[in-house]
Amino acid sequence: MDMSDYGQVVYVDASLDAPPPFEFAPLPNDAVMRLDTHSVSPGALTYLARTLFGATASVFVLAIRGYRFDPFIETISEQAQGNLREAISFFANRYQDQTSGGRTS
Repeated sequence: MDMSDYGQVVYVDASLDAPPPFEFAPLPNDAVMRLDTHSVSPGALTYLARTLFGATASVFVLAIRGYRFDPFIETISEQAQGNLREAISFFANRYQDQTSGGRTS
């Protein structure tokens, strides 16, 4: 995905730190690029897109509260499933409001 082609970008991830059911917030503007890890943070991706391609998109993070992260178990708890359903509903309503000209916060 080329972030410079979009006016708004939302990173979605599971989180042990987010309040249930989810947290939706702008990505802080103090993104720093670090190359000392195998994972790449939303801030680092945004930094690269802005630096290399002139991306100007508004960037948000949708952090969905999870409860167990076990690399050997590929299931999701009932509680996390409920959080995911609420996050999907929130996002769908937000997107629909934006595409129909409605006001969002």
